[in-house]
Amino acid sequence: MKLVLASPDGAEVASATVSGSGRKHAVMTVDDPEKWTAETPSLYTLTATLSRGARVEEVVPVRTGFRKVEIKDRQLCV
Repeated sequence: MKLVLASPDGAEVASATVSGSGRKHAVMTVDDPEKWTAETPSLYTLTATLSRGARVEEVVPVRTGFRKVEIKDRQLCV
């Protein structure tokens, strides 16, 4: 399965490939992503493509966003 993460403007910012069967995970690093807020909903698109040989079986796009969460002076800041 190929995973591709595209920025809000459609540019590819990260990708990964996972193989085998069963539950899998992948780690992709995104340097300085645009943060999602209610006022500026910057959404990325993660596209998972499942292929068998040269034939594409399924393509699943998922919209996702990044937020910064931290604790300052004993308060949770989002």
